[in-house]
Amino acid sequence: MIFLRIKTTFGFKYIHIRALLLMVISLLILNGCSVSQKEAPLKIGFWHTFKQEDTLEKIASKYSVSINIIQKKNDIYDSEDLVPGMKIIIPGVRHITKSSHKPVLRLQFIWPAKGVISSGYGIRHGRKHDGIDITKDNGRKIVASASGIVEFNGWKKGYGKVLIINHGNGFRTLYAHNQTLYVNKKQYVNQGQKIAYMGSTGKSSGIHLHFEIQKNGKPVNPLRYLQAR
Repeated sequence: MIFLRIKTTFGFKYIHIRALLLMVISLLILNGCSVSQKEAPLKIGFWHTFKQEDTLEKIASKYSVSINIIQKKNDIYDSEDLVPGMKIIIPGVRHITKSSHKPVLRLQFIWPAKGVISSGYGIRHGRKHDGIDITKDNGRKIVASASGIVEFNGWKKGYGKVLIINHGNGFRTLYAHNQTLYVNKKQYVNQGQKIAYMGSTGKSSGIHLHFEIQKNGKPVNPLRYLQAR
């Protein structure tokens, strides 16, 4: 057994070393100096491996999480401290499989013309109508429904003078039966920019715009993406 000899006012006192250690630990606990407990693991969270091209803004946008939350959770005070290969926790995000790791962004589309719908999407006269027809009411000006690059500018059978704009993420918009086209192939256009003048070219019963939204090469109902009006 090991004892520690301590000099006191009343002389020397011998204390067992184990008892002394217990006393020290008790004092630490009483003074709030106890060893902090390990933080409980998150029920929902995802480990993101930081890449060379990453920024906090890109990561926050990718996972729809506030930059401040990411910084607080990972004790990040300076973005320059982040280096490729570092793992950071994204709180509130469930595990993302490789097949869905790259999120599909929801594009915001605006109405390409100010008229009303004269023919909707779906079956029409026994045949599928791949878009909506918009009348010339309130003007014949046609604008880009979303920003993107002009992929096609020319004539298509049945559609007449056509513009197709590629918006990325698998989305394209098609504008048909135009009288005049104002933008060229490979040109970048902004949302709301004037791109064409409504006409009746191709197989058409009158002046109108045939408008399509295509996702991954297949037409979808434009009204699912356009704001109600």
